[in-house]
Amino acid sequence: MERYSEEFRSQEEEKEEYLQTDEEVFQRYFYELDLKPEDFEGKILDVGSGSGQFAKYAKEHGVSSEIYSLDYNAQFQEKTNAVQGLAQKMPFKDEQFNLVVSYASVPRIFANNIEYPDMIEENIRQGLSEMLRVVRKGEEVRFGPIVNGEGEELERTFREILNKVLEELQIK
Repeated sequence: MERYSEEFRSQEEEKEEYLQTDEEVFQRYFYELDLKPEDFEGKILDVGSGSGQFAKYAKEHGVSSEIYSLDYNAQFQEKTNAVQGLAQKMPFKDEQFNLVVSYASVPRIFANNIEYPDMIEENIRQGLSEMLRVVRKGEEVRFGPIVNGEGEELERTFREILNKVLEELQIK
């Protein structure tokens, strides 16, 4: 029994090393999404937000209380504007946000619950269309680093489909 509890403790320690503080998450968003103080003057939607650490830190430190977190497998922090849902079917009104961001969650947000690989293209198309629908005209959708690693093939597929969809939508 002791051997199993030692293995469990080791796994938990590895997991804790991977976890980042709310401040670290906020800083990564800020720098890698090239956010400016004026970006926080309007409503922001964080698609694929995980636990909502970005919104939580911003609210607790007086940066913004208008950051909304959307994630399918949400385990949200308290005190955030959190919504459980899919990128492909957002429960928001048209042009509700000044900025839509997705940090380190692409292409995962488009691959959730996919039983058939040929559905990925349609999910990406729907997800991008939804992001463009909820962001105000003339405003931006920004993606933070595309996830690499185990999903490298999915990442490559995502980039190809993203370029195709953006071309179809005539967006640069």
